[in-house]
Amino acid sequence: MMFTVTLNLEGKTILIVGGGKVAVRRIRKLLEHKAEIIVVSPHVDDEIHEWDKQGKIKVKKRCLEKKDLAHVFLVVVATNQLDALDIVEKEKSEHQLINMASAHTKGNVYIPASFSRGDLSVAVSTNGASPLLTKKLISELKVQFDDSYTQYTSFLKQCREIIHSMNLPHVEKYKLLTEATEEELRLSERSQEQFLKKLKNV
Repeated sequence: MMFTVTLNLEGKTILIVGGGKVAVRRIRKLLEHKAEIIVVSPHVDDEIHEWDKQGKIKVKKRCLEKKDLAHVFLVVVATNQLDALDIVEKEKSEHQLINMASAHTKGNVYIPASFSRGDLSVAVSTNGASPLLTKKLISELKVQFDDSYTQYTSFLKQCREIIHSMNLPHVEKYKLLTEATEEELRLSERSQEQFLKKLKNV
């Protein structure tokens, strides 16, 4: 059984082993998190090459070496090359985070399928049991949590900051925070504006 967490990857070093389509999908998501991404692979996809040219990532066009794992926060193995898998198995540190795309049971981190709507993040994982089910659920959730949640979560964040600054009993703050989550407020920006005015007059 896996324990689900979210990681702040800003400024962290991430090693991607492999340069194919799986690596492209992983990198595309990781680029959003302002991490230092290093790709090690004899051959890389055109998109990876372009990211390297743009200075978004660093690419080392060669086979993996044990020194590549030093001082790396997260290792993403996006290849089924046995030599690379063997090096990661032998040289990983005790506390290093390892994601194995082709042999997930050998890693200690699963990367779930996910999407964001502003400050709302939704992630789904079957712990490797069924990637197809994961994909199906993500498609359904994207419909349920549509683009309206981008503006709505911004509104809720603003509400939370105002309410927590108020000199009110905890129970009263809780009532206001609960009221902010009512469906009417999600669907109507006018209602949101009225609620914010109400908060400022409390």
